[in-house]
Amino acid sequence: MKSYLLPCLNYVRSGGDVPSDCCGGLTGLVNAARTTDDRRAACNCEKSMAENLSNDELNRIETLPDKCGVTLPYNFSPSIDCSQVN
Repeated sequence: MKSYLLPCLNYVRSGGDVPSDCCGGLTGLVNAARTTDDRRAACNCEKSMAENLSNDELNRIETLPDKCGVTLPYNFSPSIDCSQVN
């Protein structure tokens, strides 16, 4: 799951423009997570990544869905309860 978000790493670390391959990866992640179990697995993966981010990086990663025009059934957050994702 993390591989979908690797193209977003530079943006999350440094800001600037969101690369198109980052948006493509985020879209791919959403498309790959078809079942509730898949979405919960993706959520847990993203939660573990979010736990290691600074506040600035967390703010940038939280903007990705809007900047990429992608709807996620959860937020990037270190405190999200992924068991509640449907």
